[in-house]
Amino acid sequence: MSVYKREVCRILNLRMFDEMKNTARYVTRLDKTWCPQSHAEFAVLRTECFTAGNIGNKAFKLAAVLENARPGDRILSFGGAWSNHLHALAFLCYQRGIDCVGVIREGESTDNQLQRSLMRYGMQLHFVSRDEYRRRDNANYRIALMHRLNCTIQIPEGGSTVPAVAGCAGLGTVIRNSGYRPDIVVLPVGTGATMAGVVNGTDSAVQVVGVPVIRDDKVHANIETWVGDRRQRWSLTRPASPGYGKVNTHLLQFMVEFHRVTGIILDPIYTAKVFTYCFSPEFTAGLSQRARVLLVHTGGLLGNFGFLRQFRALSRPDAEVFLDALQRFCSCHVPLDGEGAADGTKLASRGPV
Repeated sequence: MSVYKREVCRILNLRMFDEMKNTARYVTRLDKTWCPQSHAEFAVLRTECFTAGNIGNKAFKLAAVLENARPGDRILSFGGAWSNHLHALAFLCYQRGIDCVGVIREGESTDNQLQRSLMRYGMQLHFVSRDEYRRRDNANYRIALMHRLNCTIQIPEGGSTVPAVAGCAGLGTVIRNSGYRPDIVVLPVGTGATMAGVVNGTDSAVQVVGVPVIRDDKVHANIETWVGDRRQRWSLTRPASPGYGKVNTHLLQFMVEFHRVTGIILDPIYTAKVFTYCFSPEFTAGLSQRARVLLVHTGGLLGNFGFLRQFRALSRPDAEVFLDALQRFCSCHVPLDGEGAADGTKLASRGPV
């Protein structure tokens, strides 16, 4: 078995790579409640459930990078106060016994559940000012920071690299082997690496639609570069609303109601915005009769903890049910309040550096 296949087995908690030939359990079909005006069929690919550590698409993005890490390597990466990318990196490095450092913007929150989780997984946190954080894409700055923090590998914010695109093609393998035959795959788009990987990994008849959650003019060009001659198989919609990192009452109400009916917990930064868009007439008006649409749940549920006050302000009992379910689900994968890891072992807690 190749190194990459071993990484994928680790991601999906599989004993053998051949188990990917039957991934039907990863797809949940939705009833007509959510889109009664359309004859299309909707289903959800549940990456928040089948990836180890509840890290969703980030597991695929990081697999190809981590497979090249060697004993003694120390990884540096960047993220915000509620970074799903840093959480995934910390979890995967903990699994493999690799040291890692997370560079985090100051001024947002320097003591939240996610950051305590990062430290319990052994990630060292390095806080920088907003001005310094803006230099994260400057090559000279990254080299100097790696030298200062004794790091040997650096991963950009969000984890999007050429190897990450190759890793995300594994999501296409999951879709192909799920037994569900979508006409359209829809997923949130940040930097575009996951979408490009899905385009590259799915069958040629599948159209892939990305819903941008960030306004970034470089995303379209990035995807074009990464997918090569598959340009006719993908498209981007208008950017999701509200803007990146923002929520409104309508979005939170939808999340609570969606969980009440389906039992599926969404996140407010990526998946909830994609789902609300896909159930709107703006999207469904362009669907053919009986189109099969697969929505990709990319994980990121820890981001919900940054909006607890807004959820509770809804003043509806099922909002508390949603939050209780969120806490139970995440505590199965993440050391939110206790001292142990998701697998019950004791974790080393390292403070900021």
